[in-house]
Amino acid sequence: GDHEEALSSFAKSRRMFAYAAHGGGGDDGHGHVRCGDALHWIGRQREGLGDLPGARSTYLESLRIYKGCPAEDRDDRAVVKTLHLLAGVHEKMDQLSMALKIYKEELRIIEEKLDGDNLSAA
Repeated sequence: GDHEEALSSFAKSRRMFAYAAHGGGGDDGHGHVRCGDALHWIGRQREGLGDLPGARSTYLESLRIYKGCPAEDRDDRAVVKTLHLLAGVHEKMDQLSMALKIYKEELRIIEEKLDGDNLSAA
């Protein structure tokens, strides 16, 4: 696919969600979660373009947003998916000990918060 075009579209979405999350545009209370989602997809596009450091920083920003959401808005499955992608980037960058640490965090969340129902992601 066209990663550059997708990256541009997701970046626009992220800006709109950030605007909504900070009081503009009549946010429904889920603007932060949607910012995290947009960043997740921006990271995937950067990874597809071979920009591993950019993908890594974008995944980390997405995780910061997801983890900062109130518990009732937090999507632990989105956290797990983003952790999985982040660990994969570390693998590609030959940072295997960091990848293993992230995979362990992913597994902990699956076991503690998702009752092991998504164990295949690990």
